[in-house]
Amino acid sequence: WEFPGGKIEPGEDGAVCLQRELFEEFSVLSEVGELIDSYCFRYPEIEVEMNCYWTTLESFELVLKDHDQAAWVKPAELGQYRLAPADVPVLRHIFAKYPRDGVTSTEKLLPSE
Repeated sequence: WEFPGGKIEPGEDGAVCLQRELFEEFSVLSEVGELIDSYCFRYPEIEVEMNCYWTTLESFELVLKDHDQAAWVKPAELGQYRLAPADVPVLRHIFAKYPRDGVTSTEKLLPSE
């Protein structure tokens, strides 16, 4: 599982990219808000820059165009999902600053290997 988003195209900034990607992947209009975290994550074969924003969606009715599944989950339920490694750092940031449902550590969120 991974958070939605994608590659920034020429002439875009991170917020515009996320708005475009949400529409392309899920046919949902969005208002991209504050940048909550930005970091680089290195996989063995590639390094990705992650820019993570608070975002308000016009609707929670998603049309899956590029994905087989999507899920809306509470923070305490994230442990049921194996998240992309590049998404884990932003979870630490979010739960350190905005604890929800008593979850304050990614240790409780991610399944053991």
